[in-house]
Amino acid sequence: MKKNFAENFIEFVNNSPSSYHVTKNCSDILDEKGFERLDPSGEWKLKPEGKYYIKRTNSTIMAFTVGEKVSEDSGFKIAGSHTDSPCFRIKANPEIITGNTIRLNTEVYGGPILSTWFDRPLSVAGRVTVKSENPFRPGTITVNIDRPLLTIPNLAIHQNRNVNQGVEIDRQNDVLPIIGLVNDGFEKENFLINLLAKECNIETSEILDFDLFLYNYEMGSLLGVNNEMISLPKIDNLASVYSSLMALTETKGNHDRINVFIGFDNEE
Repeated sequence: MKKNFAENFIEFVNNSPSSYHVTKNCSDILDEKGFERLDPSGEWKLKPEGKYYIKRTNSTIMAFTVGEKVSEDSGFKIAGSHTDSPCFRIKANPEIITGNTIRLNTEVYGGPILSTWFDRPLSVAGRVTVKSENPFRPGTITVNIDRPLLTIPNLAIHQNRNVNQGVEIDRQNDVLPIIGLVNDGFEKENFLINLLAKECNIETSEILDFDLFLYNYEMGSLLGVNNEMISLPKIDNLASVYSSLMALTETKGNHDRINVFIGFDNEE
């Protein structure tokens, strides 16, 4: 049973490269478990033993169950977590050419351990905002470029002899990911926008904005002689998201209370 839970957790994280994917996967689980989605701006008609959830901006989710004997004096049991994880966010107009390499300009998001991001395959996921028929309500596309796309390389040791004694990492220069090499057909203008349009199968003119993050492309796994450990990115804080969501959907007690699960989109 424990191994099955761990394997399901690993699958959940592997399929959740951004907070938008996390929220979508949570809502899919809630739909499967019979929870009713509510409109945050609408009138709610809650019933005893009811199961409900709401989403905000597609990156924050809240779900709750109403006990059979809930009254005005009943309490709440609340489990809070966050759907995002420490990483790097891609800035607007991010293309930087250094020599013959193409790098993306990023900013540190949350509190990642910077050294763990070096020398591994990375990719990009998040949300793209696109034009719609209503200019006041643009559309959104959740995007995951599902292939090794970038890397943040370490400097060779013969150029950095003190690397094993501890080296301060410059957030503005040392962790900018390389996405490609300059060649004869390279066009710097709208490089990332063109890539997003191709991935989303839309025209570049349809893209209004994006909210994109780097993520570790390596898949999580069980390890140890008895599979007693987990190697997995985004444990901060998807371990809490998944475990509290499972607790809410599987609990059978607390018939006199309202149980609440919340996944906020703010790491800090």
